[in-house]
Amino acid sequence: LFVVERWAFNGQYLGELLSLLILIAALVALAQYERGNVQASLNFGITLSGMLYLGWVGSFFIALRALPDGRGWLLTALPIVWIADSGAYFIGRRFGKRKLAPRVSPGKTRAGSVGAIITGTLSGWGLVALWRNLGVLPANTPLWQGAVLGLALSILTPVGDLLISLFKRSAGVKDTGSLIPGHGGILDRIDTWIWAAMLGYYLVMVF
Repeated sequence: LFVVERWAFNGQYLGELLSLLILIAALVALAQYERGNVQASLNFGITLSGMLYLGWVGSFFIALRALPDGRGWLLTALPIVWIADSGAYFIGRRFGKRKLAPRVSPGKTRAGSVGAIITGTLSGWGLVALWRNLGVLPANTPLWQGAVLGLALSILTPVGDLLISLFKRSAGVKDTGSLIPGHGGILDRIDTWIWAAMLGYYLVMVF
């Protein structure tokens, strides 16, 4: 519903929609408890978390694309994350010794984070230069904006990755689903993308 609202009404009724969904979730939780479900309050919290995380944050894909020059910025924000992830992997594998968050995600290292920041910042600069030359972004778009976008996304989007790992640790499962096998589940595919869309939207608004 959040995604549909962004698409059809450009966020005009997001407040009303959120209020309605909270009310519905509360009524469902009360009905569950009356029927003997002692986890009703926990279900309420999980329901709201899912709506906000996947619906609210995920809908920023549409919000970013709808901005002036949104196509160019969307095609900048997402590749930044992919390139930063690759930089984190290769540099972390080569130089990583100290763990970043050993309990949540023992495979991530501080060296990998530094690698992500370097490659993310450089890729943001390079992508803006590329899209300027191809006419996807205006020719006068400052290159520093791409570098700042890359720096911010490479620092902050790993929070999405770590959050999904936290969910899996808390639930005692290895994967978030089997729809996409061999990669931890579908949420592991989009965990940093949706953060990139949200953060990219606000950064472009500041630009």
